[in-house]
Amino acid sequence: SDFIGGFRPTRTAERQEMMDEGKTVAPFAWEDGPLIKAMRNGDILLVDELSLAEDSVLERLNSVLEPGRTITLPEKGGAEVEELTAHPDFLILGTMNPGGDFGKKELSPALRNRFTEIWIGSVGKASEMESIVARRMPTASLL
Repeated sequence: SDFIGGFRPTRTAERQEMMDEGKTVAPFAWEDGPLIKAMRNGDILLVDELSLAEDSVLERLNSVLEPGRTITLPEKGGAEVEELTAHPDFLILGTMNPGGDFGKKELSPALRNRFTEIWIGSVGKASEMESIVARRMPTASLL
């Protein structure tokens, strides 16, 4: 999925330049998706409406949310399968509306148990949200 990453066409000008130099160039190259970029860089990844993601995407998060914080990337191909361990500063936050809301679904128990749930009622002002985040994550900076 695009969340993990995928193969993208190589840029035509870039590809042509390499071909002009006599290099063999694949027409597609792997590009990391937001999850993999955040894991490599130690970023905070916000997954909005987590419960609306496809089950196949959600299942890939299980190993990332385990104590070992790893993900295996067979999609990249090649002689060796890459197993990526998250940077120590990597953090994943998920938001969702209750499963009872129209069109919403619940997370699987396996995935749900890997998160700390914080119920937040309706927030009226941005300053209220900033206050909540500041209390729960004092080292976070809000842009």
